[in-house]
Amino acid sequence: MRNQKTVTASSSGDACAICHGTGWKLYEKKVEGYDAPLEYAAPCPRCHKIIAANDESGIPSGYRDMDLYRFDFEAYQKDLSKVKKIVWSFFEDYKKWESVGKGIYFWSDTPGSGKTFLACCVAQSIRIKYGCRVRFITVPDYLSMVGDSYKRQMGERDESKIYRECELLIFDDVGVQKSGDWQQSEIFRLIDTRMKNGLVTIFTSNFPTEKLKVENRIINRIQRVSIEIQLPEESIRQKKAVEERDKFLSEILA
Repeated sequence: MRNQKTVTASSSGDACAICHGTGWKLYEKKVEGYDAPLEYAAPCPRCHKIIAANDESGIPSGYRDMDLYRFDFEAYQKDLSKVKKIVWSFFEDYKKWESVGKGIYFWSDTPGSGKTFLACCVAQSIRIKYGCRVRFITVPDYLSMVGDSYKRQMGERDESKIYRECELLIFDDVGVQKSGDWQQSEIFRLIDTRMKNGLVTIFTSNFPTEKLKVENRIINRIQRVSIEIQLPEESIRQKKAVEERDKFLSEILA
């Protein structure tokens, strides 16, 4: 595992004795379907707060401590054994996926089905194990950033460049953006640039690729650079909210 470039082990610059400057403590865990135990990481108990302060990934704060071991594929009523195998391959065999520039397109029409959560979990695991530079951004936020850059004077830093060049990008909420000419051109430029450079992208959406209201050339690029996975039409977010409510009520009524 390579050390992450964005993590500082301590304010004095000394390497942490627990994580050796990576920001993560490694463990091993047996996973069904694998003969040997697999490595996973948890935030270093000493450097955890420092990691959060230096995290430039854009991953939502509630997901920054998550990895693939935290995602419960059994939480759904539908059997997700095939999906689990593909996702775990994306993590464990990431270098193979990276060599052909393939990512994953998670979609489900149901809000709260776990699309973004799963995307962040697998990206965090890859980030920890392989030291990849990961970035997260929603499509509307990306377009807003690009639009703002048009209004600024020439010579200023292009803030959108990092998303075209980072090793692993989570492009969240594809399909909810406005579909004007310049918006479609910018989405195409991002995906096309990453495809030509062999960079991996994880997409999330409420729509299958063929129903995206974007130009065919964008759909074509997404289909070329990703494996499409539909998550069940179940709201795991709502299910967990009900479980937390019931647990709280049982505690206060006990």
